[in-house]
Amino acid sequence: MSLQYRMSTMALLVLSACGKVSAEGGSDSRLFGDRTSVSRTARVLPAGTRVDATLNQAITSHSHKAGQMVLVTVTTDVRRYNGRVVIPAGSIFELRITKLQPGSGGDGVLTFAANYALIRGSRYPVKAEVLSVVHAMAGGEVVAGLGAATELRLTGELVVAK
Repeated sequence: MSLQYRMSTMALLVLSACGKVSAEGGSDSRLFGDRTSVSRTARVLPAGTRVDATLNQAITSHSHKAGQMVLVTVTTDVRRYNGRVVIPAGSIFELRITKLQPGSGGDGVLTFAANYALIRGSRYPVKAEVLSVVHAMAGGEVVAGLGAATELRLTGELVVAK
């Protein structure tokens, strides 16, 4: 046996005995951080990635209130730098209404926080800000119609299993 092979085997055995490396080659995130515990087949989108979507329901300040959940549907594929689709069109983002106030003279308020994304049948926690939702004022009420254009931006990495 070569010296390099014996040293590699010994290092693997020591790390395995310490519980730092599994037999499948995965790592303990306490030792290496969360990034290395991600599967090599996972797809990662960086913070700053934009996502275009539309509202799945109409929202008004008369019928909705802060704390309620609403869904938006992704309208275009979101791709990694290499062109691979990470979030396909049709995926769903769950948003929580954080502020919804009627107003007069065009000063109503509608804000959201993103909670989860449903991508290819799996639910992922997501850190994203909602940049815009097309809405209007009607009789002092804030109104965002069904299909209103919505733009999100990831504020943290999104890791999606392949």
